[in-house]
Amino acid sequence: MLYFKEVLLILNIIMNRVLFKILAGVMCFAVTVITVVSVGYAEPQTDPRGVFTVSVPPVLRGMIVHPEDPLAFDFVLDEGDSAMNEVDMTAESAKLIKYFLTSLTLPEDDLWVTH
Repeated sequence: MLYFKEVLLILNIIMNRVLFKILAGVMCFAVTVITVVSVGYAEPQTDPRGVFTVSVPPVLRGMIVHPEDPLAFDFVLDEGDSAMNEVDMTAESAKLIKYFLTSLTLPEDDLWVTH
């Protein structure tokens, strides 16, 4: 015959398992709700027809070095799909060129590259 303490111990074990399952169920529900709700914030942009659009920013594609004067060079800029006016495009290209020239001044030991 089981003693009272043993019965309480068995009931405690059963309740701990039930509470654990309830807690696990609540946590799974919470994670599912958070995942479903947060997906709405990461939707890509669409145009009025419902087609996904991808924005392509201006990119510095390369440079042309003149053999007769090695310190004179021209930069090749891809305008992307931006509808910038000439003043904004000049400012953006100057910023990209400054970034490139700044990268040339950094010592190789200070650069960090993920392998």
